[in-house]
Amino acid sequence: RAEIERLLKPWPEAWVENKQWTATVHMRAVHFDRWPELIASVRSHMLGSEDMFGVRSGRAALEIYPRLGWDKGSAVKYIARTLGLERALPICFGDDATDETMYRALPNGITVNVGPRAQTDASFTVEDVDDVTRFLEQLLTEIEAPVSRTSVWRAPRGGNCRAYSVAAQNK
Repeated sequence: RAEIERLLKPWPEAWVENKQWTATVHMRAVHFDRWPELIASVRSHMLGSEDMFGVRSGRAALEIYPRLGWDKGSAVKYIARTLGLERALPICFGDDATDETMYRALPNGITVNVGPRAQTDASFTVEDVDDVTRFLEQLLTEIEAPVSRTSVWRAPRGGNCRAYSVAAQNK
């Protein structure tokens, strides 16, 4: 992480998030025209370390991760097993391509992709963070009330749970 932070000096708008096991280079505030140079610089810096570290692209970010054969799907299964929650109903939200492994690892869970993505393995999608709140409010309403045949969150896998549907039911 410290090496990458030094590498980013030419892009003061970029920053590195320390996620303990991974590091994420956030470049959302960097002018889009400068992204290719920044990405090339980080990838070039990582050359020679490919056996230990990988670099994958996210939304306006680069994730640097140890090559352990783990992904978010492996992690969520590990957490459930470690905490003895294998029979619990997991509810997971994600907004990045790296979250797809988590969605696939939870075929019986409630998985929600936040933001526009044409293809996702999440059970549901919502447009933005505000819709996450509405989705959870609707879910709570459904849990507390008898099951409704018109529930907006009962979309089939890969289905859609759009904000207007949730908002309309909350009015």
